Amino acid sequence: MQPNLETLWDYQDPKRSERRFRQLLPQVKSDRAYHVELLTQIARAVCLQRRYEDAHNILDEAEALLAEGVSRPRMRCHLERSRILNDTGRTEESIAQADRARAIGEELGEHRLTADALHMIAYVVADDEEAVRWHNVAIDFCRKHLTDERIQRWLLTLHINVGDKYEALGRFAEGIDSVSVGIGMAEKLGLTTKVLAARCLLARLHRLDGRLDEAMTIIEEVAKSGFDQGWLYEEYAECLLAAGRKDESTAQFGLAYERFSNDPWFPPTEPARLERIKNLARLEAQCELSDS
Repeated sequence: MQPNLETLWDYQDPKRSERRFRQLLPQVKSDRAYHVELLTQIARAVCLQRRYEDAHNILDEAEALLAEGVSRPRMRCHLERSRILNDTGRTEESIAQADRARAIGEELGEHRLTADALHMIAYVVADDEEAVRWHNVAIDFCRKHLTDERIQRWLLTLHINVGDKYEALGRFAEGIDSVSVGIGMAEKLGLTTKVLAARCLLARLHRLDGRLDEAMTIIEEVAKSGFDQGWLYEEYAECLLAAGRKDESTAQFGLAYERFSNDPWFPPTEPARLERIKNLARLEAQCELSDS
């Protein structure tokens, strides 16, 4: 029996994940379906390292091995191609690939991967109103399959992710409600890191809704937990900046830039956001001083 691919993933270390998958390759080439699925996960790990051409080539290799007809390996090829295309700004192509994955998943009854495909569509759609609609479609799908813990995880992720879309629409209260639901589900499943990351978004929504004191309380609680990711430092910096504590915010922006610069999960389609963080951290000025 072949290893479950999910157990081989270290999502915070795509290089390590790639090594694990590649070490397994020689042992599985006689199992064509598993071989294809393994290649798709190598492609995903490579994509997270921003090696997009390599990732496309690996998926080309996987697709050349596909048998005729719909199958889970074919579904995975579409799904991982969608992620690469999204990361490189090819939005419409990404949605088309995710939708093909969704259709295959629904035909085969592959509920977990169908939830993933729906999540991709909802995440990638550019129009924020349409994105909220797709998140609700995905949420409704997941609610039908809650006996599967992986589906429960997708459900809480969708509740959290749609907070970004509500933010873009200026519907902060709705975002707060949805993210709070997701946090509650994550707490029940013991997903501490997920809870802390989502509470950073919750703080942001409170700040944007004009509730700075509540936002500051939330983000300071996350900071006390020892959470050490860019999402914390970015929002802490924004709260400090909004409170008029500019000097204190500079250090937090610096920490945010340092973490995000090495974070495979920071959206590569948001360079302006990263540049803003860098500028507010005054890193360019610091570099000029160190060179003089």
